[in-house]
Amino acid sequence: GCDTLGLVSPTPYVESAIALVERLHGDGYFPTVVYNTNGYDTVDALRSVEQYVDIYLPDYKYGSYGLAKRLSGVADYPDVALEAIGEMLRQKGGGVEYDGAGIARRGVIVRHMVLPGFVENSRAALINLSVEFGYDITLSLMAQYNPAHRGARLAPLDRRVSAEEYDAVLSLATELGFTHGWTQELVSALTYNPDFTKADPFASR
Repeated sequence: GCDTLGLVSPTPYVESAIALVERLHGDGYFPTVVYNTNGYDTVDALRSVEQYVDIYLPDYKYGSYGLAKRLSGVADYPDVALEAIGEMLRQKGGGVEYDGAGIARRGVIVRHMVLPGFVENSRAALINLSVEFGYDITLSLMAQYNPAHRGARLAPLDRRVSAEEYDAVLSLATELGFTHGWTQELVSALTYNPDFTKADPFASR
């Protein structure tokens, strides 16, 4: 009865993911396959899964080379991820296709999480996406950053995104002409940070 198969950060286990999908197909199961990735993928890897994946869900974390190097150790992230997203769009097109129940079945949704203190990174990311792909791509602009681990000790990442910061990014997206996608309420930083010691792990805190 599984309707959707989500492959989370599948880049290191692409071959195993392919084998899994092939086995499901062989057994007569054809769930919608979602490739949920940080965006730092090679074109070759994406082409190897083209016939198996229905929806790509990539991040585009950084428009800033310096911030990509500082936070993720990969200064070339903006370029590598743009190339990867371009390949995803080549495979699936720029829109998202839905079934009669409103469930996504094919397409590409590009996610960008706004980071506290780094609105300029978001600006660069949105400009990169608009220049490279135009304004018809589907975006998910996320406000759910929650300081944890090392980030909780590293200003300005030791706090959540402010309403002013998130609104500035939303305004920029509108100014650039993006019209397809999703936004989040700031409370998502709490509701998407589950506490599994509680009876209701996803309750706002």
